[in-house]
Amino acid sequence: MLRLVLLCFVFASLLSGCSIQRLAIGQLAPALSSASPKLQEEKNWDLFKTATPGSLQLAEILLVSDPGNEDLLALLTKGYAAYGYVVNDTEYLHERLADVDEVQHKSRALFNLAKGLEYGFAYLEEQGVSYLAMLEEGKKGRSLDYLNSKLDKGDGLDLETTFFTGTAWLLLANLRKDNMILVSQISSAFQLIEWVCTNKPNYQNGLCSAMTGVFHLARPKTLGGKPELAVKLMQEAMKKHPDNLLIPVVYMEWYLIPFEKQDEFQAIKRKLAPKFKDRAKQHFIPGETLQSKSSMLNLFNAMAEKRFQAIIRNEGELF
Repeated sequence: MLRLVLLCFVFASLLSGCSIQRLAIGQLAPALSSASPKLQEEKNWDLFKTATPGSLQLAEILLVSDPGNEDLLALLTKGYAAYGYVVNDTEYLHERLADVDEVQHKSRALFNLAKGLEYGFAYLEEQGVSYLAMLEEGKKGRSLDYLNSKLDKGDGLDLETTFFTGTAWLLLANLRKDNMILVSQISSAFQLIEWVCTNKPNYQNGLCSAMTGVFHLARPKTLGGKPELAVKLMQEAMKKHPDNLLIPVVYMEWYLIPFEKQDEFQAIKRKLAPKFKDRAKQHFIPGETLQSKSSMLNLFNAMAEKRFQAIIRNEGELF
């Protein structure tokens, strides 16, 4: 698919006139964007790590000839935000838990999350959402009203891009707690996520609850953090979305470990271990029938397994 798109773009580039190039890209970009959900269906974390950068670079090449293309901006927002979290931050998690003085994976996470955020802002600008106006409306407590006036809650592209923009922003701020400008913007980042979750509470199979929990657990009570609410939301999400293994792993990482809940940590660990073993069996074998589970959870669960492994490897240092 990507090879075909690239060949079509090269052909269009050989034609004279920017309008012809833009017309060709206008036809190709929606097809490329509509294929992006396939990213979430990837079961193999290592394959996602290897294959995704080429797809993102292709989208960036196409964007040069059509800078305001919403499909490409949406794809790049989701792609870079997801890569920064799924790959780079997951690799950094082991170093963070082991308290290793290593910045390579953290630097890569910061770079890719920042790119996702930049493309997300560009997409929102195309919808009339101004970064400065968003900050100003947030101070007045009118963020959701402002976003409702600019975005379409029934538009899947608006929902997805806004969610991943907010996620990239929130994760970036959590990784750069030394940057007071970013730290001061955490509430604004969360308001983007909140807009999506208010309009579609079960978005991304419970990921709304997980990211809301991360926001409240990462934020001190004096600055509006609500750890009790975070725990309640995450526990409810684990019950409602038992096949989304990322939620309990996030719960371990952001609540059980920092709050030293060792008994509950062990209980969650015992429940998760066999589920990850079952994942290894979820491959096509002639004559066997795979269990029917949402394929949209594949990448979440692949990431969850990697993060779970990092946590277990460092378990002796955690409590």
